[in-house]
Amino acid sequence: LKRMFVMFGVFSCAYYPIRIFVLSMLFLIGFGLWRSVRQRDPWIAAWVFGGLFSSTLLMFIEGSATLYRSAQFLPVVCGYGALSLVYAANGLAERLKRPGRGHRLRERAAVLVKAAVLFCLTVVVWNQCADMNHWFYVDYLKYEDARNTVTQVAWALEKDFDTEKPVVFTGTYEIPQSLIQDAYVPFHSETFRRMNAVTSRVDEHLLEKFYRSYGVWVAQTPALSVIDWGRYAFGDDGELARFFAMHGHRIVPLQQTDYAEAERLSVEWPSFPQEGSIRDMGEYLIVHF
Repeated sequence: LKRMFVMFGVFSCAYYPIRIFVLSMLFLIGFGLWRSVRQRDPWIAAWVFGGLFSSTLLMFIEGSATLYRSAQFLPVVCGYGALSLVYAANGLAERLKRPGRGHRLRERAAVLVKAAVLFCLTVVVWNQCADMNHWFYVDYLKYEDARNTVTQVAWALEKDFDTEKPVVFTGTYEIPQSLIQDAYVPFHSETFRRMNAVTSRVDEHLLEKFYRSYGVWVAQTPALSVIDWGRYAFGDDGELARFFAMHGHRIVPLQQTDYAEAERLSVEWPSFPQEGSIRDMGEYLIVHF
């Protein structure tokens, strides 16, 4: 629950999609309560809160905070919030158009209400498109970085080692900070201080769970590398071997599910591409990131 509070609430300070989600959720709660009171129908409030609560159900099934890439409720809530905003604006405009004193002035006000809502939604969609395109570009840069890295590894293996032996990758591959800095909130920044001030009221160590070497990890998938995913996705480095093959390099994955021994042996080795980061262990090769 604490992690959900941070990921789908506090991170709205830094991550645009979550900001829109929070604003949409707050509007739905306010509008739902108002309609429930005005129409004297408690079921309106019940359905609104029930719908928003259903967004958390996957957390109870998985036993952990829902990852952004699994949170299909995000676009649903945002879309429903936009629909409700248009509905509310249209209802207000129709009320303003009713015959009576100052009819012309109220008609102009109705036009302004609709124009304001249209402008707000246009700004939201425009910024969302810009945000998505930014992350698509980051994905492209990450892919190029991964391609160049596996090419370097392949050249090093083909030059000095027997590539018929299985290869196991250990350590953690760090994507260059310049590529993914936007996925993090830097320590000691004003945004970091605001987030920390909120989370400290719940748990003074809560935000620390999202600390990484580059800052607070607010955008999940954009900060991940295909290299690390390929190593552990399905219990071995078979997917990473396929990535090598996509770019014309053949390596043999180590067919085992326990990398503990290889990790233990290489824990103090220098990171690739430093000398000594690739070693022949007899039955297999280790590449340490």
